[in-house]
Amino acid sequence: MVRGGERMHVTTERGRTIVSGYLRPGAPRATTHAMDAVVVHRSHYEAEMGSWGLGPVRMSAIDDPDSAIVSRHLGFLKEPASTMLVGVLTRGTGHLQTATQSLALRPGSLSLYPSGVPFELRFDSAYRYIVAEVPRDAIGASGDDDQLCGASPEISTMPAAHIATELLGSLPARAGGLRHGSRARLGDLIVNLLRESIDGLAGIDHHAASPSNDDGMLARLLRWIDEHLAEPDLSPGRIAAEHFISVRYLHRLFEANDSTVAQTIRRRRIDRIKADLCSPATGAAPVAAIGARWGIADATQLSRQFRAVEGTTPARWRREQRWAGDETS
Repeated sequence: MVRGGERMHVTTERGRTIVSGYLRPGAPRATTHAMDAVVVHRSHYEAEMGSWGLGPVRMSAIDDPDSAIVSRHLGFLKEPASTMLVGVLTRGTGHLQTATQSLALRPGSLSLYPSGVPFELRFDSAYRYIVAEVPRDAIGASGDDDQLCGASPEISTMPAAHIATELLGSLPARAGGLRHGSRARLGDLIVNLLRESIDGLAGIDHHAASPSNDDGMLARLLRWIDEHLAEPDLSPGRIAAEHFISVRYLHRLFEANDSTVAQTIRRRRIDRIKADLCSPATGAAPVAAIGARWGIADATQLSRQFRAVEGTTPARWRREQRWAGDETS
């Protein structure tokens, strides 16, 4: 029995217990094919579980009064997973085994491994284990899965990793009382601490750009923004959450290209509005209606944003375009 996991799924079969949904609430029923499914190798499994969303981070805490062997096989995965798992043991002792690493676990241990690799966790007695899922790109976890698994013991020695360990270990007792915005900011902090740990291990300046990864992420962000320009709630927080990255990393990507997220959204919306103002199909429509079509429903805000880009109001700009067209015809 798993207590405290109302949104989780538990199935017992052939002397083992399959648990899923502890990192991905609302996931399909508990099977070994669920993305966060683990197999507990005992039929009578009684543990306390709790799950929380922290912006880009998904987190779960497991309190088990008995020893356990927990494994994940995931033989069905064909591509590297886009997320990493961060484990923190706060009570008990144990052992983490993957194809390329063998790590002894004790209270305060931090382990890092791609969510797509098979693993086995052995807990010697009653234990408390915190597991968090974080976006791989956001923490700068480049390289293949084997390299990342092999680096896990060294990452846990980095100063920023010690802070992340303390933070993750203390959150389950306090996360329930946090507001949504506070949770998201804590998630951003965890992501940045892990990125600092990985970059520090590789001797990389945390604030230095990673051109290939950053350029690819920026291109995906711009495509997504273009597809959602009509939505009024297009904000840095929402964009970051949709791409499982921190808001800080999002701003850094745009600043490296001499812009800001807000400026980029405004510029692209104004470009769409200008196209509609000149279009035979929509050019006669009220300016306010065209602005609302592209996510700017307030007429005053539309005028202000348009003037910031074009130096004039949308109505005047449309008249000037018509005059220019009449003079050339």
